[in-house]
Amino acid sequence: EAYSYCISLTRIQIPSTVTEIGNWAFQYCCNLKEVVLNEGLETFGQQAFYCCESLTRIFIPSSVTKIASGAFFGCCNLKDVVLNEGLEVIEIGAFRDCKSLESIKLPSTVEGVEHFAFCQCTNLTEIMLCEGLRFIGYSAFDGCISLSSIALPSTVTEVGYQAFQDCNNLTEIILHEGLEKIEEEAFDGCSSLVYVKFPSISKRLKNLLQAGYSEIQDTI
Repeated sequence: EAYSYCISLTRIQIPSTVTEIGNWAFQYCCNLKEVVLNEGLETFGQQAFYCCESLTRIFIPSSVTKIASGAFFGCCNLKDVVLNEGLEVIEIGAFRDCKSLESIKLPSTVEGVEHFAFCQCTNLTEIMLCEGLRFIGYSAFDGCISLSSIALPSTVTEVGYQAFQDCNNLTEIILHEGLEKIEEEAFDGCSSLVYVKFPSISKRLKNLLQAGYSEIQDTI
C-alpha cells in the first residue's frame, strides 16, 4: 500500500533495481496515466494497480514471471497490454474488468491463465494463445462479449468451468489434439456459436479403440 490512494499521482517510473511491486502498492491511484517498468522487475503483488482508472497502457518486462491476483483489476481504460517471453502465469483476476482492453497476446512461456484472469473484458476482440499454454482456469474469459473466435493450442489439456461463459458473440471454436478435459458450462451462453472444430479423435475414444472395442470407428 506504499502509494495507495495517491489520487494526484499521474506518472511513475520504477527503477531496474526493484524486483517486486507489493500488494496494493498503487491501488486507487485514479489519475495515474503512465507507468514505466524496467527489466529486473519479477513479480506484481495482489491488486498492485487495482482501479487505476486512468491507466491506458502497460508494458510488462521479460523479467516478470508472474502477474499476481487482481494486479490490474478494474483498470477500466487500460487498452494496450504488452506481455513478453518469460512470463509464466497470469493469476486470478489479473486483468478482470479491464473493459477497454481490445487485444491480448500471451507469450509461449505462459503455462496457465488462472480463474477470472480476463473476466468481463467486454471489448476484448482478439486473444492470441501460443503453444506452451497448458490450462485455462474457470471463468478466465467469462463475459468477453466482443470475442468472435478462439483457437486453443495443442498444449492445452484443460478448459475450466465457465471459462468462456456468456461470450455471446463467439461464433467459432477450434480445439486441437492434446485437449483432455472441458469442464461444465465452459461455453455456456455462447448463443452465436455456429462452428466447433474438434480434434480428430478424443483421448477417451482412443483408449476405447486400444482396448479392443472394434465396433467403434476411428472417425467423428
